[in-house]
Amino acid sequence: MQIRNWYDIKSDFTDTVVIGNGASISVEPRFQYRSLHAAAKKAGLLAATVSEVFTYFDTTDFEFVLRSLSGAHAINKILKIKDSSTAPTYRFVKNALIQIIQQIHPEHSDVKCDLTGISKFLRHFDTAFSLNYDMIVYWGMLRGNERAGGHRLKDCFVAAKISFEYDCEWLRKPHRG
Repeated sequence: MQIRNWYDIKSDFTDTVVIGNGASISVEPRFQYRSLHAAAKKAGLLAATVSEVFTYFDTTDFEFVLRSLSGAHAINKILKIKDSSTAPTYRFVKNALIQIIQQIHPEHSDVKCDLTGISKFLRHFDTAFSLNYDMIVYWGMLRGNERAGGHRLKDCFVAAKISFEYDCEWLRKPHRG
């Protein structure tokens, strides 16, 4: 398999992009799992038993631990094993992740210089999905909309419906014609 430079092939890929945590890490290195985990430990957000789960799997990846806890809970339920720990531990880890992201999240003004580049990148695609927990990609999207004078980029939170919109085809329709 040959790895190519994005700038050499970008014109071949304009339909859809899925943006993961790497996009935010490129702007704010504290979003790396290793950094999030260290900050959560330092802030006292990880109880001893939760830290043991991370240690057992030899990981600092919150998502891996959450998937593992969810899987353990499902298996225990299927096998009718009494389980009063996995679901609360899942919630505990999820809340620790949310809290540490809130604590370390940069201010808009701290990343403002990166937002135009993000918006230019996003405008290259017909559809962009962000899997990130933070606001950086979203702020980039909003920056692009400011510059475009409209709403070319939209999110799935539809104010008119006061809900989350799962219909991507509806979201692809132009705003205001």
